[in-house]
Amino acid sequence: MTDADGAKVAPLRRKTARGVLVTGSRGVIIGIVHVLTLAVLARILTPADFGLAATVTAIYGLSTLLVQQGLADALVQRRQLTDAAVSTAMSLILAAAAVLLAALWGLAPWLAHTLALPELVLPLRILALVIPVNAVTRLWWSDARRDLEFDRIAVIDVVSSVVGGTIVAIGLALAGLGYWALIGGLVVQETCRMIGFGRGRWRRFRPGFVPDAVGPLVSFGALSSAWTAFGQIYANGERLILPPYLGAEAVAFLSRGRSIVGIFSEFFGIPVNQVLFPVLAKLQNEPERVFRGYREVIALSALLAVPSAIVTYLLAAPLVAIFLGRQWQPVVPVLQVVAANIFFAIIGMPMVATLRGLGRQKLAALLMGAQTLALIAGMLLLREQSLSVIASVILATSAAAFLGWNWLVSRALGVSYTATLVPMRAGFVYGACLIVTGLVMTAVTGLSTDGFVGAAVFLVLAAAELVLLVLANPRWFLGTDTQWLRRQLIERLRSRIATRS
Repeated sequence: MTDADGAKVAPLRRKTARGVLVTGSRGVIIGIVHVLTLAVLARILTPADFGLAATVTAIYGLSTLLVQQGLADALVQRRQLTDAAVSTAMSLILAAAAVLLAALWGLAPWLAHTLALPELVLPLRILALVIPVNAVTRLWWSDARRDLEFDRIAVIDVVSSVVGGTIVAIGLALAGLGYWALIGGLVVQETCRMIGFGRGRWRRFRPGFVPDAVGPLVSFGALSSAWTAFGQIYANGERLILPPYLGAEAVAFLSRGRSIVGIFSEFFGIPVNQVLFPVLAKLQNEPERVFRGYREVIALSALLAVPSAIVTYLLAAPLVAIFLGRQWQPVVPVLQVVAANIFFAIIGMPMVATLRGLGRQKLAALLMGAQTLALIAGMLLLREQSLSVIASVILATSAAAFLGWNWLVSRALGVSYTATLVPMRAGFVYGACLIVTGLVMTAVTGLSTDGFVGAAVFLVLAAAELVLLVLANPRWFLGTDTQWLRRQLIERLRSRIATRS
């Protein structure tokens, strides 16, 4: 690499590192707030309230993502963003929002009848009115991502989540409004995000129409929308398919188990994904740098994902008791089954972000579609089985998709299949150590991770084990792909010590 190349790389590397740090902090804060909010609401609202609200928000989320996400991602992926593309995207996204609003408003009675939930009609129509708000917000948010304004994105997301998802939702729940508390919190959250991202951008994003700009936006946006729609259906499959067969309460138990898994994605996976996609879009013609960056990101993701999945499986019972309460005990076996999905969810996000950042939308959409169809078929075939059996369908489709994602990424990067698996070594080594620790602890002390004392002892041992692995032989444990993380932590610690002294 020449000095000139190094000068170009350094600013982007600093922005990427800061982006991961900032969005990671955002994920941690929102995740903590979400967990605490859930712990409060789960003791005020009934599982049926959660099940009904989950179905409503799933339909709303799918409606907003069908077109809007694709157009927004098309702006992020473009190397050069012109005023013609911006104004045309604004017009297209507003037109799509109007169509979706009318469609959801008109289809609300039919959806309520099909899902055997007559209460859905009014909530669906209220959320239909929020679709235009979500549309323009998504466009402004994507522009902020393109400009790598991760600090601003983090602040707005945290504030809107706290105001809408926590303060308003808990207030309405205490007022006895049932599932309306969750829906009202979502409406306020979307409004706060629109106000935050609109500042400084609404003047630039004015509707216009340039025919030549439509083709590139729609061609990329259609594939992105297809991938996003499949992903939304997959993430909310039980909410969209199972209510007529299981009822709102059983759907709530299954969906709560999956949502706990989703918290880990909020912590780790989503921040990496939000930074990696726009950064890779800027490096599409530099395959060596892309592969080097991918190895480092996937190594870090595995180091976070594997232990998280194992800890969640072992501590499922105390986690549910603490954060949801005793009325949610049916969630425990579901959570134990889908705990492995934490790994697939976190590790899959950088894989998908890599494919999208490199413009391989068609491959990503095809695989996501196959995964979603397999989930739908499995749920319909096993709809009368226990929740644990249905949860195993989710796990099986995720495992199969992981193998497919890894194959597609290896093809896109021009490397062997095993070359994309090697960086995950540290995560699996630590995961194996955690399993051995749990077995030895139970055999020696008789303590089980199903109890609070055993869970606390296990967490202390797990933390001590990680420290020992890093300090005893960091090069063997971390490998070359995560050494940068150790260096960053040491440099940051030295900097803080020097500042204080």
